Amino acid sequence: MNLKETDTLTTAQRTKLREKWKQAHTEGLSFYGFLNKVNPEIQGAVTVEWCGMVLCIETDGHCHT
Repeated sequence: MNLKETDTLTTAQRTKLREKWKQAHTEGLSFYGFLNKVNPEIQGAVTVEWCGMVLCIETDGHCHT
């Protein structure tokens, strides 16, 4: 997802992504570098690879693998 596309993230998704990035700075990426790894999915959810797992973050911020 490029930075312009991240404008479509909900506040809850952005908050959860920042929380996960702070827990483990994946591959030494900046937060914006981490956002570039986010992939849009159906119904507004997004996925991102994090610590060897794929996280799915729903529009309400609920996160699951």
